[in-house]
Amino acid sequence: MRGVNRAFIPLLGFLFGAPLPTSAAPDEPQSSLRLLQIIDGLELPQPVANGGSLPRSAEVVFEVRAEQGADYLYLLERRSDGVHVLLPESGLVWMRPKTTSLATPRAPEATATEALARSWNADRTGELEFLLVAATAPRDVPSDSRVPSVEQFLLPPPFVRGAAATPATVLATARISWLERDPD
Repeated sequence: MRGVNRAFIPLLGFLFGAPLPTSAAPDEPQSSLRLLQIIDGLELPQPVANGGSLPRSAEVVFEVRAEQGADYLYLLERRSDGVHVLLPESGLVWMRPKTTSLATPRAPEATATEALARSWNADRTGELEFLLVAATAPRDVPSDSRVPSVEQFLLPPPFVRGAAATPATVLATARISWLERDPD
């Protein structure tokens, strides 16, 4: 292909139906969990660095990718006073989406009849850890959303037998420090 700039070869392949090479490494995780901050004046939410910090008034959504694993998903929040299920709410299920999607838990003070919020703000400050969990059988979510521990939540549900009686799996985690105040 003398005379053709090598930079155009992928474009030629695309034009003639060949798949473009992907930038994803073969060992790249198939699941991820990211916090995206809603910032006034910006059209798209902005990624928050894992281990980073957020001001007290920050509003976020969760970006979830779970391309493999069990079908039932849970978003847990581990904090100084225990472990809480943010999604799904008690009595509901959250099925694994086919693509990357955004998830927004209901605000802690919201009533069951209120519309779902477009963003979420923690009802705590300090170090928070969020865990994306997949299970082959639905887990019981208490009405107060509190579970004894992550390890206990991962155990197979009682009275379930067969293939569904497997432990749940943590697919991804995200850590954040929610600050006591907004910057001046």
